Amino acid sequence: MKIHSSHTKRDIIEVIETFNFIIEDYNDLSKSYLFKVVETYIDCCESFKSNSDFADLDALIDYLQKPSQNRIKISERDKYIYTAIYRHATGLLI
Repeated sequence: MKIHSSHTKRDIIEVIETFNFIIEDYNDLSKSYLFKVVETYIDCCESFKSNSDFADLDALIDYLQKPSQNRIKISERDKYIYTAIYRHATGLLI
């Protein structure tokens, strides 16, 4: 399996912590190395402790292989930045 690059290091750390994957010093690993370690771990894994979001290993693999749904589009990001700058410059607080 291959984890989609749009996932953040934090996304992968949440997976490790949620499913109690036994990976030492995962916070100290670079994003690319952490991805490789988790990919290898999942490839060797036969089962894991499921939760309400992922009933089985196949569902988790499917999630990790697809683009992250937690990211915003650049056009939306620019709109949020513009709105924040405008509100700050005009003193509007909502």
